[in-house]
Amino acid sequence: TLGPEALVVHAVVHASASFFSFGLKTAWDVRTVLARNEPLDWQVVLRWAAALRLPRAFWAPLRVLADEQLVPVPAQVLSRAPADRRMRRLEQIARARFFRAEGLFDLDFVTKTALTLLMFDGWPDRAGFVAGKAWWRLSRPATWAAAASRARRADALRQG
Repeated sequence: TLGPEALVVHAVVHASASFFSFGLKTAWDVRTVLARNEPLDWQVVLRWAAALRLPRAFWAPLRVLADEQLVPVPAQVLSRAPADRRMRRLEQIARARFFRAEGLFDLDFVTKTALTLLMFDGWPDRAGFVAGKAWWRLSRPATWAAAASRARRADALRQG
């Protein structure tokens, strides 16, 4: 069983993993954990967030939830978040999608890849991610042979 700090990290990172599709669910999950587990050990949360391969996947949703006053987060916790241009862009996307997204499947592969790349801190990690994606696709040609027709079929179903 996960402790309350782990539940908060999980809920927030899961929002990023779903490309910011479930903002209300994330807000509800985090508020419930906070309400039932006062006081939360924010130092543990910060330590785990710093250890993530994609720390921005934690910070973007948390900052949006705090900015929208949906989740009470101490100012000293929020002050640890990255504040660069890429982080601001990621927060802007999270804010736009959190309560309006149609779900996981309203984004195409390229957009999902671009969002994931925004979450990495450095070029070596981004390059490794792209190389891993390329290797995966190139090593499974049969899996991807009909991708275009599946995409057209899904688009037709969504519009129909």
